[in-house]
Amino acid sequence: MKVTFSISTDALCTAVVAQAGSRNSSKVRLVPAIAAFSGFSCTAYLTGRSAARPRHGRVRRAASSDRLSSLIRRPPACDSVARVVHTVVAAPLSRKNRSTDRAGAVSGFPGGVVPRAAVSDSRRRRSRMDLRDKVALVTGASMGIGRQISLDLAQAGAVLVGVARGAEALAELVPALQSLSPRSEVIPLDVAQAAAVSEVVQRIVSRHGRLDILVNNAAVEERRSILATTLEDVERVMRINFGGMVNCTLASLPIMVRQGFGRIVNVSSAVGRSPVPGEAAYGASKAAMIAFSESISYELEPRGVRVQVLFPGYVATTGMARQARRDGQALPPRWVHRTAEQVSRAVLRALDAGGFEINVAPLETLAPIVRAVAPKIYRRAIVRTQPLP
Repeated sequence: MKVTFSISTDALCTAVVAQAGSRNSSKVRLVPAIAAFSGFSCTAYLTGRSAARPRHGRVRRAASSDRLSSLIRRPPACDSVARVVHTVVAAPLSRKNRSTDRAGAVSGFPGGVVPRAAVSDSRRRRSRMDLRDKVALVTGASMGIGRQISLDLAQAGAVLVGVARGAEALAELVPALQSLSPRSEVIPLDVAQAAAVSEVVQRIVSRHGRLDILVNNAAVEERRSILATTLEDVERVMRINFGGMVNCTLASLPIMVRQGFGRIVNVSSAVGRSPVPGEAAYGASKAAMIAFSESISYELEPRGVRVQVLFPGYVATTGMARQARRDGQALPPRWVHRTAEQVSRAVLRALDAGGFEINVAPLETLAPIVRAVAPKIYRRAIVRTQPLP
């Protein structure tokens, strides 16, 4: 049996194999349990070996999930890893087995086992979160990903408030937006101005009575050599990309916490977790966004406010894509290319499904894994595939 789980740690850790004391008891091996960055996916292989097992027999589950935690005896150095293993692997498996047994008994399936087809059908029948009359604020709504998310939320029935710095581009959005959701509106706004952000949020609440969804999408992107970068350039990128997200989040949180419900989606980037040349300021702003989002997510989730980070892949409508084409630079491989429509659909699904990360291009998650376990190979690959600005 193979179980995939996540470990958050700041250093490389290795789980130690433990064996129960009795002669015929089973083993639990964790191969490998290594983490070098937040969110590294590890695989636990649960293998069993007893006296009656053929030497070359198939790997099978040896111990019930209820006993998994008791089979792991850890030295002090691995306490944190073992706690994560128990929390993320043992407990959920135990709950799943118990709930499956109950569901099978109630449904009348033999042996208390629900067929996979029945489980899949029930999941398909489960509807998404009802977005009708939910009030959503989307920053950077005038173009690209922000525009598409705004239109899709409005089409799903939400009251959409779109903000951006470009008043003309926002005005072009109004007819399409209001044809889908008549109460929706657009407001010119610079998210880097904290006072202006607070004023807009209060205006939304006074007009619509609540604020349910916040999508922090506003950002500036430009590829530039660090030798040609000034302090003002870095401050501008950080002020808009990171500071704007913080301004909107802090202004919205009191309303969401008071409601006991809220969804915050922060649009990040793969370069926030796997930096590349020429994007020092942009990558730093997105890395700061990831750290900020994960930190507050632990605190806010018990209060009914879910925080998620979106990794959209490479969307050709973004400013960086336009600049790359203009400068004749090579575009990323096609397997990380995504459209604004694909990104928007992923956001709407995640609003209901949960989870901290929204990975629209899942293969992008391989980059930080390679970076962690084979840093020299990773650096050589970056040098060969990412031309210096």
